[in-house]
Amino acid sequence: MSKYKIDSEQYLIYVGYDQPLRTFFATVEDLNLSEDEDGLLLWVGTDYDEITDLNQLDCLVAEYSSIPDEIILKLDEDSKQPFEPSPFQIQTETFFAPLLKEQRKLNS
Repeated sequence: MSKYKIDSEQYLIYVGYDQPLRTFFATVEDLNLSEDEDGLLLWVGTDYDEITDLNQLDCLVAEYSSIPDEIILKLDEDSKQPFEPSPFQIQTETFFAPLLKEQRKLNS
């Protein structure tokens, strides 16, 4: 898994690539909220194959910041790295993938 921080004065932004889930991900937190308030504004890329395209990731983050070109290049390289899932990861995906697919249908 890779994870990169995007510099911003207002937001704490992380983007990356999760090989076991085969998805890009992003989190955005608002730094101007008090500790009592939930500052999490965006959390995407938590499901198998949820975000498979860098343009899609860039669009999701665009409201808060642009993803710098050097991070885009690193993310592209990260997503192309070979990955051999362990037997446990294969078993987990085999079990959870149909459940997650059904959940997506119910939510749409």
